[in-house]
Amino acid sequence: MTSIQNQGGEGRVPVQTDPIVIWNSWSGPVEIAGMRFEVRTKKMPDDRKVKVVHLLAAPQGTELYGIDESDVYITVAQLHLGEFRSRLREGSTKWLEQQRIWNFLHGVFVAAGIKTVLKAKPTPEQKHKEDMKTSASVEDFMSGLSGVYCFDAQDKRAVFRVKLSTSRFVGARQASLVELVSVDYEHPLGTYSRPGTFLYHSTLERECTPDFKGSHAGDCQKMWEFLTDIIANHRQMQSGAGMKHSSHRSTVVDYHGNA
Repeated sequence: MTSIQNQGGEGRVPVQTDPIVIWNSWSGPVEIAGMRFEVRTKKMPDDRKVKVVHLLAAPQGTELYGIDESDVYITVAQLHLGEFRSRLREGSTKWLEQQRIWNFLHGVFVAAGIKTVLKAKPTPEQKHKEDMKTSASVEDFMSGLSGVYCFDAQDKRAVFRVKLSTSRFVGARQASLVELVSVDYEHPLGTYSRPGTFLYHSTLERECTPDFKGSHAGDCQKMWEFLTDIIANHRQMQSGAGMKHSSHRSTVVDYHGNA
């Protein structure tokens, strides 16, 4: 195997040190951190010509020591990916060697500003929490103002959305809906009302619990009780009357299981 020490001789191609040479598939040896790489054209079994990177030398003490005696290579296209991918059998010796080369060059490209590390995409639940700007205004919520609301000061949150929707129950006219967008498991509603549960905003003005029907009846009931309690407490604070909310409207959820 050719080494850094014995690559002398007349007419040799000058060794370069800029990793952009590898990134752009240019020819000629490139020395990085005491190791030497070179991009070559390889003919694949299907006659395709692919640019691949060979590790020419990795002396003892360098990060890729030991791989230079292997015939493993990595394609330039692989290096352009945001994460390591390989068609080799995962966990095999060559797969691990290829991964070591990829990790090293990936770090070199990022450090040189050639390659940008993409931020991991948030989960749908994280995206909801990051993107939605919530309001804690009970007054706006009571008035049916469209928007996203959260009335919890602590980390255990329930997020609601007030929106207009066409209702078949009111002559196909638009009616205001309240939808449970997300709820943390530890929240009082966490084990009783599923995200996606909705009810008509007008039901929040009723004195007695509406007769909810369907597979989400229990979810709707507990969501209604929670929200009407929020409204009643707000009115109580505003009026200063000190009237206690009726016992059927309690944030202490006693519904055991979804309908």
